[in-house]
Amino acid sequence: MGDTEELAKKSGATIVTEMDMANDYAQKGFKVEGPNYGGTVHFDWGDVKIIPAWHTTANVPLGMATGLALTIEGKLIYIAGDTGLFSDMKLVGRKQQIDLAFLPIGDYYTMGPDDAAYAALLIDAKKVIPYHFNTFPPIKQDVNDFWKDVPENMKFTAEIDRPFEL
Repeated sequence: MGDTEELAKKSGATIVTEMDMANDYAQKGFKVEGPNYGGTVHFDWGDVKIIPAWHTTANVPLGMATGLALTIEGKLIYIAGDTGLFSDMKLVGRKQQIDLAFLPIGDYYTMGPDDAAYAALLIDAKKVIPYHFNTFPPIKQDVNDFWKDVPENMKFTAEIDRPFEL
């Protein structure tokens, strides 16, 4: 949940999350959209679909873990969420190849570099970015353990002096 409330207060943004957590935010006065797993919210700028993630939560009354599939300007972006590897990830790109996927590699609380590299192959994303690692000791990882098993053409690289492009 991180800085969600603070950012929503400052920006007036609508919080999109699974229905149980959306209900909690709504009770606090936030604008929300709360579809369940597989549900999609349509905005003028694109779509947000709630995707299951395999992860426990200390906040069970506030719902279960999710990932997101964002469709923006015809591009499909998959944010896996805090999750372990599971075969249904492949279904995210069943209608359209995933343009960019964010995959956790921390290992202790999510999948590790080896499983995340396999997930990259499983979902066949055009580009992948690892995340959820090296922020505290239990999830310390060498990102090269992920990159060594990811095909070169899937590796996302960004340069400071050029705009972001998919």
